[in-house]
Amino acid sequence: MTAVCCNQCFHHIASNDAPAAKLWLDLCACFVRWEGQLKVKENRVPGVIKHFRSLEKLGYISTADGPDAVSIRVNGYDIIEVEKEKMCLDTFCLDREKHSSSWL
Repeated sequence: MTAVCCNQCFHHIASNDAPAAKLWLDLCACFVRWEGQLKVKENRVPGVIKHFRSLEKLGYISTADGPDAVSIRVNGYDIIEVEKEKMCLDTFCLDREKHSSSWL
């Protein structure tokens, strides 16, 4: 499968917190790779915690404390089928109806 991170969403994040935009791209890729099972230990990533918080404030991720790690959900995930290309795309976008016209 191919993952598509929305360009408009990326620019929205980058205008608020540029490192968080890069982090969002990485999280989208990890979400697809590990089938939505993302967990991080806060003591292992102190330099990027503020960027995780930025993404959460903007609504791009949701987090939940767990007994051994923080679980991360990347919001706006959906699979779309491209019949012409006979393939599926893992897509990440918070405003899919508005932004998806530029993807295909």
